[in-house]
Order: sequence, then C-alpha cells, then structure tokens
Amino acid sequence: MRHSHPLSPWHHLPRRPGYLGPRPRFVTTLACVPALSEPDDTAPEELAREETRSVELRFLRLDAKNFVQVLTKEDLKTKFPERVLRETWLLDMDLEPLIGNALDILVNTPAEEAYALPQPSLNMWKLLNMTPANTVLDGTSLAPLLGVGKAVGLAPTLILSDLVDLDPNANIITIPLTKTAVLADVIATHPNALWRRGPVTTEAPDGLYPVSKNSMPVSLYDVLTDFADLPKNFGPASEARSATTARNTPPPTTPASSPAPLRSSLPPTTSQ
Repeated sequence: MRHSHPLSPWHHLPRRPGYLGPRPRFVTTLACVPALSEPDDTAPEELAREETRSVELRFLRLDAKNFVQVLTKEDLKTKFPERVLRETWLLDMDLEPLIGNALDILVNTPAEEAYALPQPSLNMWKLLNMTPANTVLDGTSLAPLLGVGKAVGLAPTLILSDLVDLDPNANIITIPLTKTAVLADVIATHPNALWRRGPVTTEAPDGLYPVSKNSMPVSLYDVLTDFADLPKNFGPASEARSATTARNTPPPTTPASSPAPLRSSLPPTTSQ
C-alpha cells in the first residue's frame, strides 16, 4: 500500500488503481539561430599604397553527394536563347576525312542508283568514274590525236592511257586528287569555313572568330538541331554571305579561258 505525504496537495484525492501520482511537466525551449546579415554590395574604397585591410570571408557549405542534373536536347533548345546556342562554339571539325569518305561512297555507288541522284551528284559520279576507256576526247585539245591514232592504227583509249600513264580501266581522277581540290577551291574559299560567330569581346569586337584550316565550325545549336542549317550555311557562297555577314573575302578567281573539258562516254541522264 502506498501512502501520500500528508502535506501533499493531492493527499485527499482518492487513488485509482495503478495511479502513481501527478506526472511531471517538461517545458522545452527552441534555440533561435541568428540570421545572417545581408552582404554589403557597396563597392569598397580603393586601397592606398602600403595600406592594409582586414577582410572577413564567409561561405555557405553545401554537402551534396551523387547529385545528378540531366538536361535533354529539348531542354537546351527551350531553356536557352537561340543566340546563346549559336554562339556556344564546340569545336572546329576537320573535313578532310569526311570528304574522303563521301567521295569513296559516291565512286562506289552502283550505276542504277547513281542515275537516280540529283544532277550535281551524278556529274561528280561520272567524273570520278572516268577512265581512259570511257573518256570522250571530241572538242578537247587532245582531239587531233584521234586522227593520228587512226592513221597509225592506235585506238584513242590506248593513246590517252599512255598519256596519263594509267591502265585503260583505271580512274583518271582519283579520290585523293578530288579531295585536295575540294578542300583548296571550295572549303578554303567559303566564308563560313573562314569565320564563325561568337560572343562580342574586346579581342573580337565584331563577334567573328577564325576557323581552323580545312575545318567546319560546330556550335551547340548545330548539335541540338542535327545540323539542320548545314545546307544553308554551306550552300552557295552568295547565300551564305548574306546569312552570316562575314568579313569581306575575295571570291575565287576564274581563268579567263579554259580548254573544253573532257567528257565521259557514260550514258547521259534521262529526264525524270
């Protein structure tokens, strides 16, 4: 049996079974964290010579582990201005191996597929597949050799093969030769392969930067749009100049006169 103290204020109250007396009361207080004062953004006074000044540095620590931020192509296109994407330069891509691969694919295209290509591609296919055996000399400076060859019993194919020092069925214009000509006379003279756009700085007040030789500038916008502007930016130079407002560059010179070009005896293009 439990007995309460006679002076306890609860000694006169009846006791319930299992009652152990009044429960203690606890009062908790929350400690207040002092707020950081706003930083003073006013510009400090300049230091005089040999003057010293104490500076208090503060930082906010952020412990982040395994933090991942994923931005899709669509996020970049919608969340960033187009101007920023176009001026974000990634690299100057070397075009020499790309041109070589494209020419190699073209020259090995079957004839039935080649004649379904656009006219410029078909003309290039014929040029790359020209051999002494299928070359037509009529109208060229070598045409007189035809009469001489007939007089001595030599076929024009043998004469041309001997002149170019090639087998009658070997390609006269090779891929390395064509690649060199494209790089020197097309890429090296195109305004968008000479200059690229970028941010306006003191070093580039007009926002134009030089492009590496035989290269094409690639921006973040090009990657996000899968090079949708490639035909426009690297199409005819007259259209590309107005699109880029690049610096004035002299157009490639054209000889005043040139002999008639060699022609292939491959079948002509049929109208679709």
